[in-house]
Amino acid sequence: MDNTARIQLVGGVKVGTSLPGDYSFYGNLFERLTKEVRNTGDLTRYLAFNYLSDENDPITILGIEVDSIENIPDGMIALDLDNHSLTIFDAMNGKNTIIWKEDVTWQWLSKSPSVCNRGVTGEFSVRVPSVWSGTGVSSHRKFSMTANAYVAPGQTGCDDGIHLVAYDPVWPKQYVEFSGWLRGFLGPDVAIRVEHFGSTSIPGMIAKPIIDVLVEVPSISVAKQRALPLLNNELWEYWWYGNHMTFVRRDKLMGMRTHHVHMMLHGRDFQAKLAFRDHLRSHAGDAAQYAALKRQLAVCHQTDREQYTDAKASFVNEIVVKVTKHFKKSPNTSGDPPYSRV
Repeated sequence: MDNTARIQLVGGVKVGTSLPGDYSFYGNLFERLTKEVRNTGDLTRYLAFNYLSDENDPITILGIEVDSIENIPDGMIALDLDNHSLTIFDAMNGKNTIIWKEDVTWQWLSKSPSVCNRGVTGEFSVRVPSVWSGTGVSSHRKFSMTANAYVAPGQTGCDDGIHLVAYDPVWPKQYVEFSGWLRGFLGPDVAIRVEHFGSTSIPGMIAKPIIDVLVEVPSISVAKQRALPLLNNELWEYWWYGNHMTFVRRDKLMGMRTHHVHMMLHGRDFQAKLAFRDHLRSHAGDAAQYAALKRQLAVCHQTDREQYTDAKASFVNEIVVKVTKHFKKSPNTSGDPPYSRV
């Protein structure tokens, strides 16, 4: 292990749950981080760590990585995390002041030199301040890495909108080529099963020109330790969606999306995504209705991916419920039951 492994963040902490669809904590910070935080360099990344074990007492840390901690904007804090300890700073009377320092235990830690000095990924446990705990008592919390996305401060991304195109017969070929690379890259022990799903997998369906790939993994922790260090560069983003990992591949830094890789355990969610795909492949009427709905929603939510996805949920869930009645009852090992991201 490289003893110099280190992550320095300036950002915020949210304690407690949010209402469904409330992304204000993230939205407010994303808006401010690249504008107000200094010493990020030409290439930096958004990072998030979450304590998720207790639904009544979650903790979210979101920040932007810096080369050194200089300024801490109003309402933010700074964290210095290395192999051995976590130090938390706050700006008091114009001076950065240590408000908490504790030893850290890493569940796993990887340092890749491939992206400047931004190569550290991992997950850890640490004793947190009492104000971060719903019980009001300082205690240990295990933090999972839930976001890893590279950005160039001052530049603007180019694909936030919804842009549907006619079905392209080249999409299945692109999937075959990419899935072969992905299996070899992750290894067969992690990529147990790989499937093409989503709209680009349905012949004749209009779609965003993004290849959606579904990967069955043996466990989230094993897959995360393998995938995050390997896909840790400026062409990839990682986001945790409550029950699975999503990796976004872009054509360049902050460029157009080309692939979405969803890694999850085998379970009802996994089966439902494939069942929805297979149903639309074999039922032209439902496929046409889905295409019409997508066209309508793309106009209504042209600049908001989340609203566009959520608005499709009712139709998707209706199909899923109909086609999964024959499924044997089994634990939903993937976590939450929503199917709206199919």
